[in-house]
Amino acid sequence: MIVYPPMHIRILGCGASGGVPLITGEWGQCDRENPKNRRMRTSALFQIDGLNILIDTSPDLRQQLLDANVDHIDAVLLTHIHSDHTMGLDELRQVYFKHRKPIPIYADAHTMEHIQQRFSYMFSSADSFYPTFLEAHPIEGDTFTISHIPIRMFEQLHGHQRSSGFRIGNVAYSTDVKDFPEASQEYLEGLDLWFVDCLRDEPHSTHAHTELTLSWIEKFKPKQSVLIHLSEHLDYENLLNRVPVNVHVAYDGMELQV
Repeated sequence: MIVYPPMHIRILGCGASGGVPLITGEWGQCDRENPKNRRMRTSALFQIDGLNILIDTSPDLRQQLLDANVDHIDAVLLTHIHSDHTMGLDELRQVYFKHRKPIPIYADAHTMEHIQQRFSYMFSSADSFYPTFLEAHPIEGDTFTISHIPIRMFEQLHGHQRSSGFRIGNVAYSTDVKDFPEASQEYLEGLDLWFVDCLRDEPHSTHAHTELTLSWIEKFKPKQSVLIHLSEHLDYENLLNRVPVNVHVAYDGMELQV
């Protein structure tokens, strides 16, 4: 049995693809006076035994890492190819310049192929001033290791596309998901903490809505859950008042110890 060291987890951003407020200034159903409704795009930082492991690189990554006072990243896990989860990759160039060590990127083969094509200069460069600063690690199988930390990847259905969920010890992270293949459901058993997609109250074609997310929580029974990838349609206080006591609503800068 693997015993995992304690984890410190920070929600760098908990918003959907448009953030809150939207770039057009709209707050939707969110109370603009509550700072917990101001949401950058979704990404998270897992700090484990001296390692900084980043899940997704949102377009807001620069401000997120500044807010977290973090200047080095040991590895990045990418859940899928969408821009709100990958467009912050270039921000890691400055991290490389400080530490002069390429940053390992882990993703399923499809995601990695897309990222390497889309951002080829990050992985291969003949330019001495802008050197290669990312290192590709396509994930084979369902288990891989970062340093001495085993991590399990599982498949999620994201509309007609796929995304990856990750499990580290008894903590799982499931953003951008509409359903789980039967083979993936074992990864959601026996969790102490589950970060899980919850876009809005109304059903959506590619994301879980509130009722669906809560039904998953009832089914898999994690000890604690945190709702992430929240759109402008979900007000923090309103949602918090409607969920069970072991279900928490994410906000930017939220920190948890496991």
